[in-house]
Formats: sequence, C-alpha cells, structure tokens
Amino acid sequence: MAHKEAALVNNQSTTAMALLGRLTQKLLKRTASPIETMDLHIGKPLTPTKLNHGPDASGVPHVVLKEGQLRSNERYLVDKSCRISSQPKTYDATETKDLDYFASIPFRNQTRAQRDNLKLERENRLHLAKFVDTNIDVDILNGSAVQFKEKLDDLVDGLKL
Repeated sequence: MAHKEAALVNNQSTTAMALLGRLTQKLLKRTASPIETMDLHIGKPLTPTKLNHGPDASGVPHVVLKEGQLRSNERYLVDKSCRISSQPKTYDATETKDLDYFASIPFRNQTRAQRDNLKLERENRLHLAKFVDTNIDVDILNGSAVQFKEKLDDLVDGLKL
C-alpha cells in the first residue's frame, strides 16, 4: 500500500497547484490577501519514487500555497513538516503551467505516447478551465452549509457531464 500511495502522490503538489489555480484565485478573490506559492523541502521520502524512469525526484521541492486575511497579520501555510526552500512568489498558475514545463523536459516527451498523453492532458485541463469560468461564481461560498452542499452537488454533477 505504501508503494501505491507513493506512486499516486509523486509530483502531485505541482499538479494540484496548476489545476486549482483558476478556481482558488476566483474563490478567494474577495477574502484573501494575495496568494503566493512557496517551495518546501520535505526531506527524504519514506518510499522513494522516480518519475517516468527519470532522475530521483526526492530533492524536488514541494509546492504549497501561502495565504492570509486582508485585515490581519495571520498567514496560513497548511502542509506537513518541512523546510522552506524559496521566497514566496505570486500565485499565477494556469491549468497547464506544469504541462508547459514538462514539455520542455526531454525524458517527459521522448515518445509519441508521451506527447499524445501531454496533448490529451492539456485538452482536459483547458476544458476544466472553461468549466470554472462558466459555472463557478465567487458567491458559491456564501450561504448556509446546506446551500453550499447543494451548490457543490450541482457543480459535481455538471463537471461529470
């Protein structure tokens, strides 16, 4: 099970940062201070993994978001125990930011299958971006817990379609 979990989470902080960029910025537009990204060094993983038979990724930084409230000095960085390895940068990720980077790495697009996978992934992510633009309103966070659940259920159904 540990090996399966390690394989599933390998390099997923970058993917999450890219996939959630548009949605996070839209939902937190009115309530949050500027959202920033930070690279963290987590240390040696319990189960080492390699990405697509490439180099050992244990030294690759883990990307997290840093956010705070407009009228407070409080800042939030929710993640596991780690060491900060970069200064905060503006969170400007698009759904394809990581794919654009991966396309520049030779071992990530050597074969036709790899290039086709990147192309399909890009198309799916652009579809997600369009869905966020047309179906998610910043007011989704307003209302009761029951109202939010109804809005969320509607969005999940719409995304499945």
